Amino acid sequence: MKPADWIDTGAVPPRPLPATVAAALAYLAEALGHPVYAHWTLARVKRRYGSLADAKAGVIVLLVLNLAVWFEFLL
Repeated sequence: MKPADWIDTGAVPPRPLPATVAAALAYLAEALGHPVYAHWTLARVKRRYGSLADAKAGVIVLLVLNLAVWFEFLL
């Protein structure tokens, strides 16, 4: 299911969400008036960056936060 398959019925007139996930998150953040966060998993990071090493080099804060949550889940 794509973001564009969803309809914002709170808007007047109702309208579909933007086609991409990034654009849909930006639209929702604007409409709701507060940040909207995406849930990143290690699999999603690997799909986006190709490897965890590339992700670590590109977005170190994201990887550190994900690992902290993952280790907390294991405890």
